[in-house]
Amino acid sequence: MNDQSPRVPKKRTGDSRSSPSAADLAAQVLSESDEPMHYAALAREVLLRGARLIGKTPWMSLRTSLSRDERFERVGGQPRTGMYALASWPREKKLLHREQILSERRRAAAYRKSGSGVREALSMKSQQNGGSGGP
Repeated sequence: MNDQSPRVPKKRTGDSRSSPSAADLAAQVLSESDEPMHYAALAREVLLRGARLIGKTPWMSLRTSLSRDERFERVGGQPRTGMYALASWPREKKLLHREQILSERRRAAAYRKSGSGVREALSMKSQQNGGSGGP
């Protein structure tokens, strides 16, 4: 028999001083941009605002959060566009043109392939926090 007590998940506090979640920051970025964005480009912006995305592929962590959050909706007409909008936006705002989808996908592919968008965001975040990059 195992005498260990079951794990209890940590409770989130409603403390207003706690930092906003990545999904909260993504909602803020989307509302400011006023147009749908690809999740990789959105991840870069969220990282620049101080969110903590865990894992080798932070953009995928954000994508998972967006897909589970009812405030966001995948848009673009195809299931694999990677574009997200706020669910509260009117339908006309969520409609995308083919050129816009392709442009966002190319930009996001560059982020994913090189990781430069994420590395750049993390580097900028480190500099803003007073970290020194060298001797």
